[in-house]
Amino acid sequence: MTFRLAHLILTHLPMTQHTEPPAGGRSEPVLNCAASASSQPAALSRHIVLIGPMCSGKSAAARSFAELLGCAWTDLDDEFVTEHGPIPAYIEQHGMDAFRVAESVIFARALARKKPQIIATGGGVVLAAKNRELLQDQVTFWLDVSPHVALSRMRGGTGRPLLAGDDPFARWQAIRTEREPLYRECGIGPIDTSTMRPGEVAQTLQGMLDAASSTHSVSTRNP
Repeated sequence: MTFRLAHLILTHLPMTQHTEPPAGGRSEPVLNCAASASSQPAALSRHIVLIGPMCSGKSAAARSFAELLGCAWTDLDDEFVTEHGPIPAYIEQHGMDAFRVAESVIFARALARKKPQIIATGGGVVLAAKNRELLQDQVTFWLDVSPHVALSRMRGGTGRPLLAGDDPFARWQAIRTEREPLYRECGIGPIDTSTMRPGEVAQTLQGMLDAASSTHSVSTRNP
């Protein structure tokens, strides 16, 4: 999986060279998400997708990564709220199965956009087999986080229906364990964000893209 995704990075995302190489060395390829359709039409069907458990920092990392690359970005949870209202209320009214169906529709719609973008997904997007199939054709990074850092980020589970109950930390651990094989199946990683700021995560992802373009491989471990 890792090598196939690295191949996608190499063959479907436009790379440009620095006009002047650094002193004593060669120029390194730089990902250019803003390339025009006329110069690199194949890149228009490829996005960079961030998957991972709740509290792994996908949204913040997507924003920083998009700023770094000069790309658009989107948060699928935000898109859901814009279209359907607050997620907890939607699940309470319609049920979890209906939420997953609506989430999958929004995910497929984001991937269908022609302009490449960074996509931050919800933690459960990998549960649907169709979504996992769609991820096979994208550049997908798996962000992860240590349990104790996740605990500090989850604010008691407020606003997260899946963490409702007396022990949101135990629920988070159980959900992450259940989904880990799916994250591993779909994404390059894990990339541990526990000690990194969003900008540092973005720099790490950029470094992995650069490494893929120069060595034809992507490390499965956080640098």
